[in-house]
Amino acid sequence: MTENISKGLLSRFFKLSIINILSSMAVPIAGLVDTAFLGHLKDISYLAGVAVASVIFDFIYGTFVFLRMGTTGPTAQAEGSADHKEVLLILLRSSSIALILGILLVLLQYPLQYLGFALLHASPEVKIAGRDYFLARILGAPAVLLNFSVIGWLLGRGKSIEVLILFAVNCVSNILLDYFFIVHWHWASTGVGAATAISQYLMLLGGLCYIVFEGVLLQFRAIASQTFDRQKMSKMLQFSFDITLRIVATRFTLLIFTDLSASLGIEIIAINSLLFQVIIFVSMLTEGLSYATETMAGNFQGQNLTQQLPWLLRISGITSIVLGLGAVFPFILFPHSLFGLLTDHLEVIDYMGVYLIWLVPFTVSDSLFNILRGYWLGLTESKVLRNSTIAGNIVGFIPLAFIAMYFHSSHILWLALCMFSTVSVFVMLRQFKSLQHFPR
Repeated sequence: MTENISKGLLSRFFKLSIINILSSMAVPIAGLVDTAFLGHLKDISYLAGVAVASVIFDFIYGTFVFLRMGTTGPTAQAEGSADHKEVLLILLRSSSIALILGILLVLLQYPLQYLGFALLHASPEVKIAGRDYFLARILGAPAVLLNFSVIGWLLGRGKSIEVLILFAVNCVSNILLDYFFIVHWHWASTGVGAATAISQYLMLLGGLCYIVFEGVLLQFRAIASQTFDRQKMSKMLQFSFDITLRIVATRFTLLIFTDLSASLGIEIIAINSLLFQVIIFVSMLTEGLSYATETMAGNFQGQNLTQQLPWLLRISGITSIVLGLGAVFPFILFPHSLFGLLTDHLEVIDYMGVYLIWLVPFTVSDSLFNILRGYWLGLTESKVLRNSTIAGNIVGFIPLAFIAMYFHSSHILWLALCMFSTVSVFVMLRQFKSLQHFPR
């Protein structure tokens, strides 16, 4: 009996993980297509402008990822406890916040554009192309933030196939619109921005169609008056605030890492940029496992099946490390073949050899970091995430980053990045005893 349950849970975990991994890969595929279309235009300033403006969007939208993270865990718990009413209310609350913030972003588009481009260094023609892209893409802000809420809600309910379909709609429509706007209508960077914005609205339309077909619209009307319950909203906002602090702390670490890499010379920044492409690729894989962990942890908590949490953490942690290392080792063993796809500068690849080994410890610590993040999000223990990330910054990263700067050492800089995730993992593991669900 127990063996059958374990097999069923294992099957569910891997099913959710595989589908979530496929979903995670849809966004970078669309980004690669954007780059390919712009890269074939005669004027390279369009490609450069979009790259510069994308940094602004990465920061803006990255700040609001709490709408996804703050929705999945509570939804999974409500789903696990069969509280259908609360499942619907969570979507209403999250979507209400997303809609308000999305409209504010559109209204503030000109101040945001001015501030963003004032902080970035680029030539006048690159900034013109970037502004055209920004003004077209920012119109999709309400859809982007609402999609965060809808995706988080669907993930919390274990609807990974529906999530995959929505990301496929986004990816395919983005590619088709890129083709028409850039190749046929010659809109250049404006076309890429418009395609991205419209594809987000089409993705949102797909999510709304699913909600309609599920037949819950009448139920939404019946409970709409309870959406802004003071206690529930306060709890959601506190949860979101903790997650936002965690996001800012993580972005601060990556920003300092990039800035210090640039100060160490053009070869080092080139090498570290290439290594980071591997890290991003691995993170996409382990992100799918993290989402599955988040959903199932929340379900177990809602069903009062906390005895299953240690099993979930073990299987997800081991799988994440194995998958991460499996993706990294080909780059370590065949650097010229694989990194040669990303750059024609063979001297950079040759010089990279002494730094490749850092991919191993970072992959191990970052894989565990992602899994534990999903685990604690599923249990809605946002303070654990906030405190662990801040501790990783203050104790693990910043002291070594200063030492790396003093000695002009990229090796110490990589050690600092590894220590950031390692200290964060250690703090999260320590919380098992204090919160009384230490895995035995």
